[in-house]
Amino acid sequence: MSVVGLLFWIALAQVTPSPSPTTPPFVPSPTPGDPVDSFDSVFARFEASTLTPLTGEPFTLSLVVSLPDGAFIAEWPLIEDPWGPFEIRETGEIERVDGDMRQDFTAVLWRPEDALTLETYVGYSAGGTDVRRVPVREVFFSVPTVIDPEDETLRPPLPPIFTPWPYPALVVLVGIAASLALIAWTKRPKPAPAPLPTPGQLALAKLKGAGKRPGDIQFQVALAVLRNLQGQVPHDALVAAIETGEALAYSETPIDANDAALYVELAARAIREATRE
Repeated sequence: MSVVGLLFWIALAQVTPSPSPTTPPFVPSPTPGDPVDSFDSVFARFEASTLTPLTGEPFTLSLVVSLPDGAFIAEWPLIEDPWGPFEIRETGEIERVDGDMRQDFTAVLWRPEDALTLETYVGYSAGGTDVRRVPVREVFFSVPTVIDPEDETLRPPLPPIFTPWPYPALVVLVGIAASLALIAWTKRPKPAPAPLPTPGQLALAKLKGAGKRPGDIQFQVALAVLRNLQGQVPHDALVAAIETGEALAYSETPIDANDAALYVELAARAIREATRE
């Protein structure tokens, strides 16, 4: 071997680094990959039972982590209420399902908007003190609104309902029957007084009573009932439903019967949530 060749091999040996003994046999991919086909990939993701939940409708949000052989979870993120725009109602246990680590949550979105899961990381290791973190792939939600922003049609109110008068003889018979019923009622044993209805029961009854009114009247009644109940039983569900109603009230498009029915349903869910009726 010539002198030049010997000097080349000596220089190459000096600049070639030796691998660190603390480096694990795999590193996380810069973007989530396929944990089956790529040994060096740790795949963390959010999954959901629906990507278009209704306003106030509970759905399942899951954190799933796929690990290659030899790796284990070193840091698991804590997700609790409140979590960004999400209300976290229930938190499940961390368990292994089909080889993946998984944790399920019951979540609720209270506004008609687009929402994205928060930036979240999972720490993993292959042994020793070296802990590496991989981002959890987010999930995008689109909560539909009860108002069609493209609909500019003016809608007239519903026609009044006319009730014809009964025949005079029928009126007399009804009067006699009512008198006899009143006499029997006054002579009956006095029952124990019924318990007073709760604020939630009164609120739901008012919502039900407005069911045959025009759509815009139903909407106004539902919003007034929520505001009144919030003054008696403050609750986050009522606040969110009131804010949604106020946003609809200031919308440039009119509120029709379908819009009102959807908002009444939202108000009923919020009332039951606030009072557990």
